[in-house]
Amino acid sequence: MTLGHQHPDVPARFKAAVFPAPGAPLEIIEVDYKKPGPHKLAVKVEACVLSDLDAVSELGLLRPYAKYPRTPGTAFVGTIVETGSGAREGGGTGGLTGGPISQLVRRISRFSLGRSADGDKDKTEEEVEDKHTWKVGERVIVASTHQGCAEYASAHADAACPIPTDMPVFESMVTATFGAKILAAHQVHEHHCHNMLEDDVRLLVARNEREGFAEGKGAVCVYGQGGFASLAYHSLRAEVHKDNRLLLVSTSETHSHVDYNAPREDFMHGNLGSGLLDKFRPHGGIKHLICVEMPRRENGFEYLLDAMRHGGQITLLNIERDMVLQIPPAQIVARSLVIRGAPDLHSADMVHALKQCHRHDLHRHVSIRKHHFTEQGVREAYARVKDVQDSWDAQVVCMSEVETVQVPGA
Repeated sequence: MTLGHQHPDVPARFKAAVFPAPGAPLEIIEVDYKKPGPHKLAVKVEACVLSDLDAVSELGLLRPYAKYPRTPGTAFVGTIVETGSGAREGGGTGGLTGGPISQLVRRISRFSLGRSADGDKDKTEEEVEDKHTWKVGERVIVASTHQGCAEYASAHADAACPIPTDMPVFESMVTATFGAKILAAHQVHEHHCHNMLEDDVRLLVARNEREGFAEGKGAVCVYGQGGFASLAYHSLRAEVHKDNRLLLVSTSETHSHVDYNAPREDFMHGNLGSGLLDKFRPHGGIKHLICVEMPRRENGFEYLLDAMRHGGQITLLNIERDMVLQIPPAQIVARSLVIRGAPDLHSADMVHALKQCHRHDLHRHVSIRKHHFTEQGVREAYARVKDVQDSWDAQVVCMSEVETVQVPGA
């Protein structure tokens, strides 16, 4: 068993941004530091990203599990100050390939992601990946359900990855978390399709042909606007097999394919109405619709449902406070659609996203807006999160004025 270790300067109390109750505005309070349990890390936070997924904490959507006050922040970056027993990368599930989604991701060398190879020269790549034990002083990117918007946060060891040395820190944080959710959602859909029984595949093909989707195998479609839609499109463009068609439906009329750096033939506006069906029919309809924005009837979503293939999947990646989910149940039943939420991330998913980022310069599609860690700063950041119209920036709350924070004596 690996024993835990602690940095000597860990405080007894620290500041955290919290929703004091469901629906209440953010406040900054002092909270007690708690030692990390088995397979967990305590991290001194340098910065965190606030996103639409923080509405889960704001609105109390996980009650009675979620307790208040509750800290938002589903992605953060920082330095490990304490480790629980057995805190390995990959946690207690057997290393980087232990998660259900991560089984779909090939084993990836770690050396280019900021970890020194010293002492690992005689080990195979698999051993280096599966047996690395997190150490105090190492800097990590963390994917979490909440609690990142604080001076210190705990993290599951199998939901952290090393910070790249060759990419900007904040852009890497966004790519390793949001970009990884996009790729993981696509992998889940592909895994489902590739493991269908032959009889089920034949029935599905016949059903889609009867519904007018005789041509093409179906397209993957990103639905939304702004910076996260752009990152989703380019992340998938790096991942989707060349036999799959990838299209972007913008819910904003303000920008064109040039703003998204996408070919004209890959881009369309949601205001096409019934014309959307004509756009997708030559591709065999939509087999996987990835929504980085809450579906809206006025933004063409009703017509996108008409373009869904029978047995297709819709992945919803955000929540908006005042929106009611607009997916008519009759459409779900009639087309036997599958609806999924944002996938949980494992270390390997994050590493894979960063590898794709490195190969294809995906961080160029990430724009950062920085905010101070004050009550005014976190409220301003979250207000910008909820104002999705033509937003191209990821809202990052910085715990200090500099991007890189070193733990004293680490």
